[in-house]
Amino acid sequence: MKRAILTTLMSAVLAAGLTVGAVNLATAEENNTKKLIKALTSDNLGWRVSAAQILGDNQEERAVKPLIRMLNNDFSYAARLSAAVALAKIGDKKALRALKKVSKHDRNQTVRTVALGAHEMLENSNAQLASEK
Repeated sequence: MKRAILTTLMSAVLAAGLTVGAVNLATAEENNTKKLIKALTSDNLGWRVSAAQILGDNQEERAVKPLIRMLNNDFSYAARLSAAVALAKIGDKKALRALKKVSKHDRNQTVRTVALGAHEMLENSNAQLASEK
C-alpha cells in the first residue's frame, strides 16, 4: 500500500516537473526571440547579422517587420543581405513588396541580386500554396 502511494506521488511530482519545464522552455524561447529582434537594431554589426540569421533559421514570423526595416534602412550591405535571406526563409508574403523594391533600388548589386532571388522564391512558394488550395 505504501509503495503504491509512493509511486503515485512520484508520478505526480514528475508530471508537475515536466509541465513546469515545458512552461519554462516556452518562456525562455519567447525571451530569446525578443532579444534577437532587439539585436537587429544593435550597434554591433555581428549581432545584427547573427540575429537575422537565427530568426530566419527559426522561421520567426514576429521578426518580419523588424527584418523589413533592417532590409530597407541598415547602412551595412551585410546586414541587408542577412535580412533578405532571413525573410525568404520565414516565407511571409508581407516581405514581397520590400524585397521587390530593394531588388531594384539598393545601392549594392549583391543585395539587389539576393533580394530578387528571395522575392522570386517567396512568390513561387505563395503561388504553389495557392494552387494547392
